[in-house]
Amino acid sequence: MRGCITLRRPRILGARLHVHWSALVAAGVLLGVLIRQPLHAFVAVAAYFLVILLHEAGHALVARRLGYPAADIYLTFIHGVCVYEQPGSVREAALVAWGGVLVQLAVAIPLIVLAQTTSLGAAPVFPVAVAILGYMSLFIALLNLAPARGLDGALAWKLVPILLRDLRNRFTSKKKTKDLLRRIK
Repeated sequence: MRGCITLRRPRILGARLHVHWSALVAAGVLLGVLIRQPLHAFVAVAAYFLVILLHEAGHALVARRLGYPAADIYLTFIHGVCVYEQPGSVREAALVAWGGVLVQLAVAIPLIVLAQTTSLGAAPVFPVAVAILGYMSLFIALLNLAPARGLDGALAWKLVPILLRDLRNRFTSKKKTKDLLRRIK
């Protein structure tokens, strides 16, 4: 991808990390807006990058577990891209698509619950982290599940009929086995 800076460290699940200039500009804007509160600014920038990075790391994790290690992760202004070998089936591709959303939700939901049920909201930077890593990440994850081209939902929802077919086949298979055993007796 053009306009990216490749970071030597860290590698995310073995993938090289690339940051697009647009993401750096967005980070600069966040820092500029919150310059009077440097700690809030740092947390906001870190959370901004983490939202995108966690999502792409989720894709990389599932792809790796399925035998398709990620080579590169790109972070841009609004989204990221995880580059890995194309999975061999629609099922595997859909599982990889779900990986990003599920990792985001695994971080967002506990943060939101903590913010709503504990006094951590009074901590100096916790509200900033919850706003970005919690609420914003939840919104992005749900938006990303829209079945629209270019979003994970276009592929992720293909898993539902596959799982329903598997469930139906399993039920049918168990029923046939029971019938066969009843006839044998």
